[in-house]
Amino acid sequence: PCPRAMAIFPILLTLTLGAGSIACPELRFGHALLGIPAPDLHCVTLLPSATAEGATGTVRLLPGDSPFTVSVDRSGVVQTRFEVELAGLPDPSVFGGRRYVLWIAPPTLDRFHFLGEVSNGVTRTGSAGFNQYLIWVSVEGEDLTDVPLGPLVLRGTSPSMVLRPHDLPFLVAEMAGEVALGGHLDHELHHAGAAPAVRSSHEGHAGHGPPSSDGLRPVPWAPPPMHPEVLMPHALMALRPDVEGAMPAFPPSLPEARAPERIQLVDGDTLRLEAGPVLRKIGHLRIPGLGYNGQIPGPIIESVEGSRIHIDFTNQTSIPTAVHWHGLRLENAYDGVPGVTQAPIPAGGRFLYQLDLPDEGTFWYHPHLQEVITKDLGLAGTLRVVPADREVEPLYSPVDREVVLVLDDHLVGPDGPVPYGRTAPTHALMGRFGNVFLINGQSDWEMDVRPGEVLRFHLSNVASTRTFNFSLGDLPLKLVAGDIGKLPEEHWVESVILGPAERWVIDVRIPDLDAFPAEAQGHAIAIQNQIQAMDHMGARFIPMVHRLGTLHVRGVASDPDRPSAQAHGVLRVDDRERDALQTRIRKHLHRLPDHTLELTLRADGLPFPLDPLLRWEGAWRPPIEWEGTMPEMDWVATGSAVEWVLRDPVTGLENMAIDWRFQTGDEVLVRLINDRDGLHPMQHPIHVHGQRMLVLRVNGEPNPNPTWKDTVLVPVGQVVDVLVEMSNPGTWMIHCHIAEHMETGMMALFHVDGGPGLWSRSIP
Repeated sequence: PCPRAMAIFPILLTLTLGAGSIACPELRFGHALLGIPAPDLHCVTLLPSATAEGATGTVRLLPGDSPFTVSVDRSGVVQTRFEVELAGLPDPSVFGGRRYVLWIAPPTLDRFHFLGEVSNGVTRTGSAGFNQYLIWVSVEGEDLTDVPLGPLVLRGTSPSMVLRPHDLPFLVAEMAGEVALGGHLDHELHHAGAAPAVRSSHEGHAGHGPPSSDGLRPVPWAPPPMHPEVLMPHALMALRPDVEGAMPAFPPSLPEARAPERIQLVDGDTLRLEAGPVLRKIGHLRIPGLGYNGQIPGPIIESVEGSRIHIDFTNQTSIPTAVHWHGLRLENAYDGVPGVTQAPIPAGGRFLYQLDLPDEGTFWYHPHLQEVITKDLGLAGTLRVVPADREVEPLYSPVDREVVLVLDDHLVGPDGPVPYGRTAPTHALMGRFGNVFLINGQSDWEMDVRPGEVLRFHLSNVASTRTFNFSLGDLPLKLVAGDIGKLPEEHWVESVILGPAERWVIDVRIPDLDAFPAEAQGHAIAIQNQIQAMDHMGARFIPMVHRLGTLHVRGVASDPDRPSAQAHGVLRVDDRERDALQTRIRKHLHRLPDHTLELTLRADGLPFPLDPLLRWEGAWRPPIEWEGTMPEMDWVATGSAVEWVLRDPVTGLENMAIDWRFQTGDEVLVRLINDRDGLHPMQHPIHVHGQRMLVLRVNGEPNPNPTWKDTVLVPVGQVVDVLVEMSNPGTWMIHCHIAEHMETGMMALFHVDGGPGLWSRSIP
């Protein structure tokens, strides 16, 4: 096909579906090929009542008002803006009313949410949402109550209302045996056997054979614990992965992992960094892991914007590795991608990294080889690049303390970690969801804070697959920075969405002691991950609240007149940076994409009955899969049967066959389309190495909150346009940062020619 025609066709179709169209497109499959959001997830046809038979209507579900690519409230319920297009409505006086009003209500009809007045033509509303809801257009009089009182003229249902409890999966289960209810291990590890407070499982997982050349030893399979609230067919629980289980080779005695230390480096400094085995405490277990300099997470490395530092790295693990400096626009030779920028560093080997730091921000470092295993076992650390001094005023508002929080999870059973696949990753569909939550490597992380104290939290998500919805009780959070530095405009949010590899920075003011309820046991603030998990078998939403850690409010209240307290309530705007970004964005906002990537899945050879069950539960897909509610089903899908795909629809090339070439200075508009039609679509955090990018549009809607990023979360069935600034020469990777997705194919290379790079320095 003609590449230009293929590029133009999605734009023409989008225009066709815009103003003047009163119907949802008759399209169930193929949205990715057309370059549009999945219609069955984003469009609702309104049906008329008997009293308004000539009326027609369509509701398009638009991204909510959010700095993130998906909008949810603190509890994890998706928030949507509604674009309503109506025709054929008579004057409301025909029905004895004064106006038409749009409402949504959950199926129980126990409450209604008023969205606003509507009329013939197009109307847009603010953000609202329920997990499932009915859409009503009613005729109302002069006075409004909190429920519709007038006659109903149009109605529809949210796309998620297609979910109904399924009988077919359990017919399969009946043929195979009894349906079992799991629950011997919950998400806090409270029921993991009759274990003592601390039990060592090091010996049980030290290996059952000699290590192979990749540093892994075969071990018997230990199935992951079942989710405590989800029924699973016995036929699935009897399955096992089609690859051998494995763990790294560990020595017989291990040092205890330490908490991360803060290390400050100035221009020209060198840090010795060593990856090696440690013993880590997770819940009641002591299990082997991997740390940098004996720490999990690794040391918090701090340096100043514009510096050049060196990392003298030694690999003391049994697995060949390298270190990727995530988000840095550094010299290509030091990007840490084995097979692309360097050879793998063998056990006992060394490599000297040179890190140039042109951008302030919160970055991180981790392996880029066997990442499914080594990063999951603890190899991750934070690199904080502090802003250089500003002559007029500091870049950020003053705070009392800055705290680094590294969010993670880990998958363990009663006796230790669930093994990894030796020749191909397990959990290849969903990714390896953990069942123990970690902050800074601890499952019981806590910190003392003072009443009235203003804290700045640097949040990083280093989990293999989990997207977090981070909150601090009901405290308002001030979003001040993203992946690569300061936001041009600060925002108040009630929670922070972090896909794997994303970073956000928030400011929080601790309330005074009298703000806590009198009946509260002590003064504590829960650090939480609140989500809406999916029970795909039972076709229901499961509200879940995971406690990640605790802030204990103690001590004497801070002075309310100090600069940090006075500045906290003000949202700062950097007019110069905001205007510069908007000028750059306006040049590209309405043009065609330079390149498109379809994010899709190819699966062949999945064991029965996994394939038909996945097809049944795909009647509707949430934008974010927050939780692995079917752990054993996820576990048995391996990389030998699953391939995740980045596809260039113009050339037909996929993954490492893609060959994009650019020049330094190019500003490249890339369209990312998450294919809803695959066997088991998932959200994808897409990471671009060595460059930075701006999110321009989500589902065709301009992003009101652009900021520089290196990782963007692309929800299921959605279209995200990003503008990538090609400022750094070399050969670089673009890939999904769900570790199992990358390891099963979802990665590609692009080349940037020219120079010099940001790391170039003039020689005196």
